[in-house]
Amino acid sequence: MRMMLGRRRWCSSMMRDATADRASRLKAWGSTKVLRCMPSTTQSSQQRTGRESRPPAGASNAKTQIKLADVPSIFSSKYLGFLDPQEKLFGERTGGFRWSLEEEEDKETLLNLQDQFQPFRDVVKLVSSQRWKDVIQEEQHFKGTLFRFPLRSEASEISDNLYDSDKVVKLFDSFIADADISTLFLRNVSSVSLQHINTEGSVNVRLTVTSSPTVNPGLKTRNESNIDGSTCFKTITSTSEGKKQTKTKWLVTTCCMKEGNVPELDSLAKKLSFRPQVDLAFRCSQESVLTDGRLSVFLPL
Repeated sequence: MRMMLGRRRWCSSMMRDATADRASRLKAWGSTKVLRCMPSTTQSSQQRTGRESRPPAGASNAKTQIKLADVPSIFSSKYLGFLDPQEKLFGERTGGFRWSLEEEEDKETLLNLQDQFQPFRDVVKLVSSQRWKDVIQEEQHFKGTLFRFPLRSEASEISDNLYDSDKVVKLFDSFIADADISTLFLRNVSSVSLQHINTEGSVNVRLTVTSSPTVNPGLKTRNESNIDGSTCFKTITSTSEGKKQTKTKWLVTTCCMKEGNVPELDSLAKKLSFRPQVDLAFRCSQESVLTDGRLSVFLPL
């Protein structure tokens, strides 16, 4: 596990991860063999190792999807789980492991193995202002969702793309460059913050982006249409390190194909847990022209 405790990328959300969300994410990663690692239940530690028959294309699909990390992990609600598509950490035919905050043996492990879970301890305190011990012992559940992606430091079967400090800085800079559109097409995310935590635990906020909540959709498509669509205005506010705060207003149209029109798309949507969607946005300003828009296409392929 030592190689997993170095540089890492974190994503946090104040929404708890539903079982359906975990299942959909594992489908996208092609790692259906670890579905038992994350959901529920009253299994013993030996039974919770996720042992299950190998899916036909599980590992190969995971290789194409997991770009940054070989062993991502998730902490949400009452579960903390590691996904191991290469099956190196927890044994052959074991796609990961899950600890439950409802199991005394698991709680003892999470509290006593301080080195292994130190990254989670630090970030939980940062994003929730709660002590790790209180979350594990008293609350027995985490009010939010943390994704942890240990950045790859040596080539693996999944990818030979390595990440050093310079590459991480470039990742940050590329995200900051497109800050005003980072939340443009997101329905359920109203704020994004990019922070750097150094080895001493100091936090530097590189970027904060917020978008106005879309309470009233504005214009909707007719019921007889083959698509579900809506059009609204969105205001994006961006504050980054060393720069003035900026505000941009966008006209955003969202279209999603209804079920029952294209059987092939219906089959893919059911299999991959999302439907085809197209979003189009135009910036509202005197200098803007109609060719300066942004397009987002999401297809279940």
